[in-house]
Amino acid sequence: MKISTDIIHQAIAHRRHLHTYPELSGKEYETAKYIRNTLDAINVCYEADIGGLGIVAWLGPESSDCLALRSDMDALPIQETNKTDYCSQNHAVMHACGHDVHMACLLGSIHHLKQHEDHLKKRVFFIFQPHEEVLPGGAQLMIKDGLFHRFPISKLIALHVSPELNPGVIGYHKGPFMAASDEIRITFSSRGGHAARPHLTGDTIAMGSNFIVQAQQLVSRLSNPIEPILFTVGVFEGIGATNIIPAEVKLAGTLRTMNEGHREIMHKKLNDLAENIATFGQGTCLVDINQGYPVLINDAVLTDAAIHALDSTSLTNENLPARMTSEDFAWYGTEGRSITLLRLGTGNPNQSGLHRPDFDIDEGAIACGIETLSTLALRLH
Repeated sequence: MKISTDIIHQAIAHRRHLHTYPELSGKEYETAKYIRNTLDAINVCYEADIGGLGIVAWLGPESSDCLALRSDMDALPIQETNKTDYCSQNHAVMHACGHDVHMACLLGSIHHLKQHEDHLKKRVFFIFQPHEEVLPGGAQLMIKDGLFHRFPISKLIALHVSPELNPGVIGYHKGPFMAASDEIRITFSSRGGHAARPHLTGDTIAMGSNFIVQAQQLVSRLSNPIEPILFTVGVFEGIGATNIIPAEVKLAGTLRTMNEGHREIMHKKLNDLAENIATFGQGTCLVDINQGYPVLINDAVLTDAAIHALDSTSLTNENLPARMTSEDFAWYGTEGRSITLLRLGTGNPNQSGLHRPDFDIDEGAIACGIETLSTLALRLH
């Protein structure tokens, strides 16, 4: 069924409003209120405040083994540099990962399906999930708050914007698609002192530097080259001066793995490496591993069914390679449910990627997103 021009224009207006007033993870109060008001206006049933500010709406006759379509809601701590009419008005907060687009597409599909609810053979749920960008992730919070006990959901699909793909293209991947992610923080401590008298101090700078170099050797020798492990240190801090060896150095980084076994081994190896370096350098260390999202594994059967369902549309599809970014949508797949995350081609007007201050989309992609979600709701029973 063709999506009406009015619904597409309203969805674009939704996107621009949400982009103008973004909110950070766990603080999506006005965003949630806007979604509730929009659902009320089109007379759609929902429950709110699940796992914090999460919202679950539904359409169609009561049934079991239902499909859920999910959008995330939160923005990033980035100061937008675009000069559009809908540029963020909230200082140092921006929808630089397309969650505004996800919400707009889901609201548009709900509006379209509400007008054709008699064509739904089974109930379909629509999840507006907060807190995706920051651990522990809103998916886990909603699950712990009884998401799957309250609603008979057996399979879930999400769209995520992709500036690498043109509007009208839906990207897919069967099997492990996105990496598990963990936050690694390490503090090396020893006697600080004068840089001209290093024999009277421990060298925390050398400890941190050696850790970074040797950690890369762990990565290259632990994993099968075709099954990637990635460890990146993004923070190296020590309070000192050119003539001071600091008493403490802090490192922080991210570990990404596509194999849960490798993930567990790397946790131990990184901890052992830090302790050995600290001992050799006459110091101590504190290792804090904040375990994040699991590997996102797209169910092959559900992915095939979704792509086949879209054959009846004007959209094209593209088989994508796995990627080392991560997504808390993965949590839904650890609960015995089938999941697949599809990529929505949004074009790249500014030649800019996700999580950048000049990120924007070709808004023609919103109609494609509405068509995708609506078609899946109608054809995946």
